Amino acid sequence: MKILLVTPAFPPVGGSHMHRVLNLANYLSDLGNEIHVLGYMPNDDYPNYDKNSKKNILPKIKVWYSPEGILHRKLRKKVSYDSSFDSRNSKIKSLLNKRLQSLKKSLLIPDAMIDWLPEAIKYEKTNKILETVNPDIIISSSMPNTSHIIGYILSKKYNIPLVMDYGDPWSFEISTKRNKFRQTLEYRFEKKIVNHSKLIFVATEETRKLYIEKFGIDSAKIKTFMMGFNPINLPNEVQKNENLSMIYGGMLNPAHRNPLPFIQAFNSLKSNIDCKFYTDIPTLESLLRTENINNFKIELNDLIPSDDFMSKLQMNDVLILFGNSSPIQIAGKLFVYISTGKHILYIRNMDEDVTDPVIEILNEYGNITITNNTFDEIQSALMDLEYKKKAKQLSSINNKVINKYSWETQVISFYQDLRSIYSEDQ
Repeated sequence: MKILLVTPAFPPVGGSHMHRVLNLANYLSDLGNEIHVLGYMPNDDYPNYDKNSKKNILPKIKVWYSPEGILHRKLRKKVSYDSSFDSRNSKIKSLLNKRLQSLKKSLLIPDAMIDWLPEAIKYEKTNKILETVNPDIIISSSMPNTSHIIGYILSKKYNIPLVMDYGDPWSFEISTKRNKFRQTLEYRFEKKIVNHSKLIFVATEETRKLYIEKFGIDSAKIKTFMMGFNPINLPNEVQKNENLSMIYGGMLNPAHRNPLPFIQAFNSLKSNIDCKFYTDIPTLESLLRTENINNFKIELNDLIPSDDFMSKLQMNDVLILFGNSSPIQIAGKLFVYISTGKHILYIRNMDEDVTDPVIEILNEYGNITITNNTFDEIQSALMDLEYKKKAKQLSSINNKVINKYSWETQVISFYQDLRSIYSEDQ
């Protein structure tokens, strides 16, 4: 098959969703398909620019890089981080960045990448991509949801089947505040594209159930395609550092995952646990100021490229995983974490009566500590982990049961579903 993937989340753009689309493209190529990507070439000052990630694209894959949208070209300025936590300069930049991000989320529909739409359509027309490639299927992959709009436009224009791939839901995603008008507008627009599409993939079974209910989709039309991991080889040994070492990497948006109980519990301990966060520092600092948290013992670092972060994971005893507040989303880092064999501290962030899909996966994995997101429970879990470190009870494992979550296994299943709609159109 000839497949055109529509997404800006492709190297050198970094981030969790980039790994979903990159592995989808690579393994579909390995299965003998001709893969083209309508992607996005950001300027060097793009906040999530990962120049090393391009080396992971298989040589057979052709990437068509359209320019950034006008808002990103002209208005975006990368917010630099001043290492002085209380400096006036850092506070001003943090507040400005928070305000800018809030405005982008509230004013740009469906998301801040909407300015890429005219650039992508223009680039496709100028370079006659669809005429040159003549794909059998178009796959639009979100986030951002702008990808689905572009995929829909191209699908309608060239009469090519559209397949939608969701990393997160669209109109039901909880971190974007929508008034009634916007909620109705996005729902109707999403429903139009959903009805037009031939096949839909979502990242969790709960999202699949939600979409069947809300959009009246035939259950055969929507499939679950989770995030995944690439197997790695790790020595099965306890870390040699004397103190318990812990690490977290990724965004800490309170709408999804609330880090405050962990931070407060960690600050309360009179121990020498080595804990590092690799995150969006201005956003976290703003949250800490809002909650009047001044005592901060955790080492803060900026987000780093995925390859560098994987190396950091291997150097620590415990990997911290903050659970999402909704079962319709699973953090992609869960699958990265279980690929390491390391001990995982999972901080559950859902109500007790809600089924958390992450716990099912972690129980299959086995090397875990699970706690609710409360000060007392987290404090107790940290003390227990410190004891286990001293008793040399923390080690890596090799659990082959989790291989069903590898990217290769999941893309093979994805491809089998894709073949079914390709056969229908022949």
